[in-house]
Amino acid sequence: GLMVEDIDRYTRMPEPSLSENKLSTLVREALNTWNESHATEDVTIETQLVPEDPTLRVDKDQMTRALIQLMCNAQEAMPGGGTLSILTRWEGSALVISVRDNGPGIAPENLARIFDPFFTSKTEGSGLGLTTVNRIVSDHGGEVKVSSTPGEGTEVQIILRVQ
Repeated sequence: GLMVEDIDRYTRMPEPSLSENKLSTLVREALNTWNESHATEDVTIETQLVPEDPTLRVDKDQMTRALIQLMCNAQEAMPGGGTLSILTRWEGSALVISVRDNGPGIAPENLARIFDPFFTSKTEGSGLGLTTVNRIVSDHGGEVKVSSTPGEGTEVQIILRVQ
């Protein structure tokens, strides 16, 4: 049943193996991997990294996987092409890494359900894989916030405390 699959899916995620990684390295690796398999001419990538290039104690594989997943979601949300932005900023001592698309956005009634592992609205593509992203980020003591404006696009923020 669903419960067993759910538990199974979560137990397969190993504890994060933490190491020191520069923010720019994480973003570059995620971009390189995404480029190899997903890049298309109709999606423009824009990145904006905080100038300090902070060092994050994260599981490099898991965190780049989370970023790649968000980039894939953003791309799926823009079937006609658009701009995929990776923007970083400080909120106090927390670093915010946000992945934004300028697709049609997510309807408010669906926004509440996007972390539900069994909710996917394929027409929007944005619900996909967010459960995994959420799990990875919370294993790192961070949080994920999603905001969306119908007609303007969706932004997913990964908020990490920086030691």
